[in-house]
Amino acid sequence: MRTTLVALAVLLASAVAVLAVPSIVEQVSDGVYVVRDDNGSWDGHLSMSITHQNAPGYLAKKVLDASEVPAVVWDAARQVRLSVFFSVRDYSWHDLPKANGLDEPYEIRVNGSVNRYPTGGGAPVFQEGGAANLQWYDVVVPKEQFVRGINEIIICKADGGKEKCDDFLYLGIDSSTGRGNSEVDFGEGAGWTQEKLTIPGGKGEYMVRMTLITKELKFDAVWQPGRDPELTAPAGLIVYHGTRMGTTGTDGLKLEAGQFARLEWRDAGLDALSPIGVSVEGSGSLDFCWLDEDGKATKADRCTAPWKTTLAAGDKLRPTGLVLTAVDRPLLLSRLTFSGTLSHWPAVEAPDMRPDLATPAGQAVTRPCKCELRGDEVWLENRSMQCRFSVAGSRLRMVSLRNEWADADMVRQPDAIDLFLVEVGENRYSGSRDFTLDKIEPAGQGVLALLSHAGTGLTAALRFGIDDEGLRLGLELTNAGPKSVDFKLAFPHFSGLSVSERAAADFYYFPWAGGLFSDRPAILRRGYGDYEALYQVMDVFSPARGGGLYIRSDDAEGWHKVLALCKHVPGQGSYDGQRLALPTRDEYKWKNPLPEVEGVGFAFEYLRRTREPGGRFAPPPAVLAAHPGDWKTAMRAYAEWAHRVWTWRPYPSKLKSVHNMMARGWGQDILFKDGAYRTDIVQPMADCVELMSWWDWSPLGPLGASFDALDKTLTPAQIKMWQPYFVKDPVSGKMMWNNQPGDYKGYNERFGGLAAFHKAIQTYRQAGALVTLYTDPFRLDEFSCETGLKSGKAWCVMKGDGKLASGYEVTNPCHDLPEVREWVAATMKRVIQETDADGIRLDEYGHRGWACFNPAHQHTFAEPGVTQWNKAVADATRRIHAGMDDVKPGAVLTTEHPGYDYLMQYLDGCITYDLTNMAMALRPVEVNLQRFYFPECKVYELDHRGADRLDRRKFWNGVASFGRFLPVPMYTIYRENEDVYASRDCEALVPTLEKHVYANRFQYGDKALYHIYNGTGHTFEGPVLALPLAAGTHVVELLNCAALTTQPREGLQAVHVYLERKDVACVAVLPQFLQATWDNEALSVTVSGPTGGSKLVVCDRRGVALLTQDAQPGPTRIDLAAVPQDKPVVPVGVKLMNNGALVDVLPLPPRTVAASAGRESRRLTGPGAGGAGRLPPP
Repeated sequence: MRTTLVALAVLLASAVAVLAVPSIVEQVSDGVYVVRDDNGSWDGHLSMSITHQNAPGYLAKKVLDASEVPAVVWDAARQVRLSVFFSVRDYSWHDLPKANGLDEPYEIRVNGSVNRYPTGGGAPVFQEGGAANLQWYDVVVPKEQFVRGINEIIICKADGGKEKCDDFLYLGIDSSTGRGNSEVDFGEGAGWTQEKLTIPGGKGEYMVRMTLITKELKFDAVWQPGRDPELTAPAGLIVYHGTRMGTTGTDGLKLEAGQFARLEWRDAGLDALSPIGVSVEGSGSLDFCWLDEDGKATKADRCTAPWKTTLAAGDKLRPTGLVLTAVDRPLLLSRLTFSGTLSHWPAVEAPDMRPDLATPAGQAVTRPCKCELRGDEVWLENRSMQCRFSVAGSRLRMVSLRNEWADADMVRQPDAIDLFLVEVGENRYSGSRDFTLDKIEPAGQGVLALLSHAGTGLTAALRFGIDDEGLRLGLELTNAGPKSVDFKLAFPHFSGLSVSERAAADFYYFPWAGGLFSDRPAILRRGYGDYEALYQVMDVFSPARGGGLYIRSDDAEGWHKVLALCKHVPGQGSYDGQRLALPTRDEYKWKNPLPEVEGVGFAFEYLRRTREPGGRFAPPPAVLAAHPGDWKTAMRAYAEWAHRVWTWRPYPSKLKSVHNMMARGWGQDILFKDGAYRTDIVQPMADCVELMSWWDWSPLGPLGASFDALDKTLTPAQIKMWQPYFVKDPVSGKMMWNNQPGDYKGYNERFGGLAAFHKAIQTYRQAGALVTLYTDPFRLDEFSCETGLKSGKAWCVMKGDGKLASGYEVTNPCHDLPEVREWVAATMKRVIQETDADGIRLDEYGHRGWACFNPAHQHTFAEPGVTQWNKAVADATRRIHAGMDDVKPGAVLTTEHPGYDYLMQYLDGCITYDLTNMAMALRPVEVNLQRFYFPECKVYELDHRGADRLDRRKFWNGVASFGRFLPVPMYTIYRENEDVYASRDCEALVPTLEKHVYANRFQYGDKALYHIYNGTGHTFEGPVLALPLAAGTHVVELLNCAALTTQPREGLQAVHVYLERKDVACVAVLPQFLQATWDNEALSVTVSGPTGGSKLVVCDRRGVALLTQDAQPGPTRIDLAAVPQDKPVVPVGVKLMNNGALVDVLPLPPRTVAASAGRESRRLTGPGAGGAGRLPPP
């Protein structure tokens, strides 16, 4: 028996050996080695790129071959860890009447040894309703379980005695690589397979690593204020220590009551499986707080120095700092010792979104635009670039692209440039290598190259020329063969371009969502027309050489395409950003058309077309342009082009003063109560109320379900989802469905019909709000409305599987039908005419929609399998707004998504999800370029996942808020500076003096507001902006109404700020019209310049008015005792206002903050308060 087992073990070992290839072994830091197969790249795809392990039979196997680990390293390893990229999820909330929490086991089997862990034992937990949050998690495994050879690791759920499991294990898959060292057994009797690693078909490598630690990583960091050295700590660990308060002497740091000091360390700099210790030496009482992963202070522990504390190993809190606050009496801090264990993970710096930009290495050349045939080459040149194409050997190849601004030839590998790429069946054909050049001849200001491919029967007419902007390319494919041809096209297609001497130093811009700027290797592919790539431009630039190259599709008609960009650096992992949401069948889609060639590649992909003999396809032309500067040059040129070819809505619209847009009437928040429409709908700071469920409700539920027997028609999950919209009618008491989408008429006669609703709208408008109406023409109930009963099924989208679309349990009208677009336009025109509402929002409009395969439909734009959904939606939107303009000029039209710029031109505003759905690792801070380049479509950010609960990134972008009130200070700044925020003089990511501290500028005339965001990952204090301050101007921080320090710097003035991590500031550069002096307990304010119609406003730290009086020429006495006694806050500033707009603001002298006319002062200090001692919200 024993002999048989040994033989079986040998057989299994040999089988594994056949499977495995040597894993990558690398030293990541001093004394730390990693064995891996993945590149650390997870694309976030929750179907293809994670396992969904719920039952014990689903086994994920990772083979790590440690044969290449040096023997001396293996022997010296004092600890071995498995690092697993995964999360666990309790799904009992969905499956059971009551959630039971994470209460099941899972196993990690190492070479047959079983290690068992509870799902609730500290592993990363999936965030319901949030962004996918898989994380690296370390497990300490006895070294004896591993071998310096092939190691088989199996990760699975374990039998916990439950009849049905409800905890899931999500193991990440790196789809950017495939080394053959991952296998799966789905537990269905089929055994191990590498064909796919997830049930839907995901491939790659399971993200499991072995870490060998050969040295002691424990440390003591010592901070001794006033000593030399003041700080002793491992290099790069402590990122901030100090205080803005107190006094430092030889005996230490003295803090008065309420003052605080901070110590912060690098994110993920500590080992999560080891304890943390803090020792405070000195005297006095203090409040001690940890700072969590977001920099937020935990609940304070009251203690007395000297004092010690320890955070246990494996604690769920992952602190990034600590705060000591003096209480009662002065605190003397003489020494702080911080002890722990360094993380074995190497420090990874966040992508830098605004690298310092050098002046251009070259310059434009004075020469005319020219295109010439010179022997076997075609030369094209303008002031900025010179291109050469070879026509030798009956092939057309680009051999040089000289960028004059960067003084660089960007073509490093001519054979990698295809010009265009065609895919027929499983084969790909390069325009420069596989197509034969039959003829080339002058054509206008360029040349026409005629090419052919005998195997496919396709011919290509490629036009290229040059003008002042750049190289222009146009292509037409023709089926010259005897049979129909199915083909995909990528045009233009360039690979291996580089501006810098080394390709690794190049940065790129990609129009994913609000904008992506990075130097990280990546493959990015997103659909234009799928609410992914919002614009038709990409860019590569060299910060060191001060120039770059953009590529733009000159498509003025909004046709669907996929933008692809690849930056490849040999030996470096690459971010896989190919999670396209193309709404068509797989056979119509490209798989990545860009090869891994060192440098940057661009392509515009077009879905599969079918052409009969003689049939043609001409994609939109494109332009390549060399430029000085960075991506901003490209984006400015693109915005100018977009404003030339499209007619945008008048700007600013009525949304100029709408900063908070609030939805009312959803679910149980019924508009009608106690026999009348409610009067509490408009709350303070609600600039616009969007009314929901204002139309006739349905006596039937979704899918025509009877309320007496919902379970006969709807699944339990459907009933649960729709339960909030099953309401008791406030008049009849009957159950009804108030979310039924239909013809948007009727106005619920039980509530008084149209007359009562019209009166309610007038009431809400008189309360100061714009009143808009919710609609969703993507949904049409076929059971309870006239149009749905008549045309619901006939109009419905047919998906690629032949089934009718039924999003949200209704039919989904195909907007590529002209009759659907006419119905929507007529309906919305009637609604505005009948209700006199101020606008309409089209919910769901702008999302990717569907490719409709309904053979009965006569589509206007799409051919079979090729989505043109948003082009059709844009046409519907154009018609809708035209109808609204006919009956109520100035009425506003908004959508749920921007879709793409071709749709934006017809909109006054839209909701965006830039901070949530569009967030990704390459966007450490989300910049919304729509706000800066296309302000006609005003941005309303909806933070439905709570990614930015304090609205700091919203404010930093200068965008408005949907569904949540902005904090009072931010709202006040928006309201008082609408002239600035409505101006087109704005710029994203202006230069700053500190890496990862980002600034956006908004300006009107001589008033400029700089929004500063601290993306360093720790507290920052120092110079941030270098500004040319003119005489008679000054700088003020508006969120705190605080004066700022400036210092001369190279002919400019450097503005200093203090910002805690992820905090925001508003630096205002204002003409100085106010001067103030104290007159006993009153303030004497002198206004320089005209004062007619102006007001002096005393404000608190939030900017809220406490006292207002007319501004007069000469000194004006303001008695602070006149501030109403019901105001519990301290006056801190005085503003000069004119017609509601801020002209100037003067922070008051410190005396006002210390004592306000006998009123008790609120302290402006405290851990986590933010900014320059920011007060918490009221």
